Amino acid sequence: IDSVTQRCSDKVPSVRAKALTCLASIIEQALNSSDYSPLLKQLIGENFLSLLRRRLVDEKLNVRKGALQLVMVTVSVSPETLQPEDFELLVSLCSDSSLAIRKQAATTVTHIFQSSRSTLLYQQMWLKSIVPLVLDAEASIVEISLDSFEKSLLSQLKKDNKSTWQVVRGLEGELQPYAEKIFSLLHEQGRLKKPLITSLQNLINEDIDEAWILLVFAAPYTNKIIDSSFILEHWEDLYNSDKLTLSDSSVEAKAQRVLSVITKIASSIPIKDATSLASELMELLNNFQLNPKLIQNSVEALAKLNNAFSQKTKKWTVDSRWTVNLISNSQDQINQIVLDKLNIDTDKLSKHLFSIGELSKLCVGKFPTSTVNL
Repeated sequence: IDSVTQRCSDKVPSVRAKALTCLASIIEQALNSSDYSPLLKQLIGENFLSLLRRRLVDEKLNVRKGALQLVMVTVSVSPETLQPEDFELLVSLCSDSSLAIRKQAATTVTHIFQSSRSTLLYQQMWLKSIVPLVLDAEASIVEISLDSFEKSLLSQLKKDNKSTWQVVRGLEGELQPYAEKIFSLLHEQGRLKKPLITSLQNLINEDIDEAWILLVFAAPYTNKIIDSSFILEHWEDLYNSDKLTLSDSSVEAKAQRVLSVITKIASSIPIKDATSLASELMELLNNFQLNPKLIQNSVEALAKLNNAFSQKTKKWTVDSRWTVNLISNSQDQINQIVLDKLNIDTDKLSKHLFSIGELSKLCVGKFPTSTVNL
């Protein structure tokens, strides 16, 4: 092992590359024997890791590829080996200019994550490297991203699998566009099936709120599979709890996700249920007690319900002028707040302004001049 390790720093690139792959093969075979376990752990010290990091940024493609293979078996020996600096390096290699390096890096990262799913560093590494690969220009890399997402995440949806739900939470925010693309491609390939939706609904009933995140991503492509009565039941629980107007981050997060699903399955909701739901949303919006994020979700849901059922019935049973009425109501309220210069309620003012902002996106070219002037 010492002899091969020395050759990993050879002046000749082909020798360095061959030495790295040989060392990876030796360690992999030694892993099958408990007799070598102490020796392997002794081998993976700071000098070894320093060598590995140098080879990962080697100018020669085959050397970098061999180093990635060695990283994979190194983590099998000692799962906690990698440091934050290694994490950044492996993420960058997943976007290497070489197709061969991107493939090997993606394989290595997936292996590391699957071998130690509970390690937060490895969860973040998988999220930041594998998920964005869905937009790679090479079809084979996109397929690696889809396969890894399906096998490492979607096939691991169990109530007590905490590491999976930690990763699911990471799909929101800056990674959301990539996750949306992944679900779009899985749908195109016929890989979003009823068992997945049923599993997510069961997990939601077991109070796994993170399952809503995946349901939001799947909803645009599975609106005929998702049980609308199930979604509306959870909405009614929120609506009747009187918690929607409170500053409770967990309730707000769940309400946002429920409303997002409603927005995406609006066309599948029966007219009677949609009418009742729309009335509740109108009531909440007219009271101006929702936080800005929920105002946005509520306006979007109401707009989709309006569009979906006006197409079906050629009329809207709640109020076809709902946007105009809400804008007028906001304008009146803002006038009162502004006139009371000594006691301006900034929280209330921000909610009215946010409501007008969201509604303005639905009334392009028809926004009242008086509101603009105000």
